[in-house]
Amino acid sequence: TDQSGSFADGSGVAYTNDLNCEWIIAPQDAGAVELTFSKFETEEGYDFVTIFNCADGEACVNTTQVAGLSGFLVSGQKVQSSTGVMRVVFTSDYAITLGGFAASWIAKAEADPITDGACSGTVAFTEASGSLEDGSGAGPYANNLECIWTIEPPGAQT
Repeated sequence: TDQSGSFADGSGVAYTNDLNCEWIIAPQDAGAVELTFSKFETEEGYDFVTIFNCADGEACVNTTQVAGLSGFLVSGQKVQSSTGVMRVVFTSDYAITLGGFAASWIAKAEADPITDGACSGTVAFTEASGSLEDGSGAGPYANNLECIWTIEPPGAQT
């Protein structure tokens, strides 16, 4: 993988139903990967871009979810891995489709420390198990944050 680049859902106008697309971003000698969305419009709660850290390189079998994104994001929203390999998965359901997403990545020597208190907006977890953090690391969280986590494992019912 190049040190920087870009990709999109490939639709141009609106993505299609029942998608399951995957990208592995593995720049040589990267300590982290930073992904920046220039466009993000998916059916909230049903169509997701899920981002994972890959602990085992390009094989990307041993993963940890970094973010589960759905709905609308402001252009410029960033997500960063804590490893040098990132897996991005886009899934859509059987119904409504929207404009999709476009993103660019850049390789970093190491992950940026979280200095702003961390969490931002809504993050959806769609795996059967996992963990979440406020993102502040060892430091205190910042004032005036609004952090929302939704946990929506496959097959869950309300």
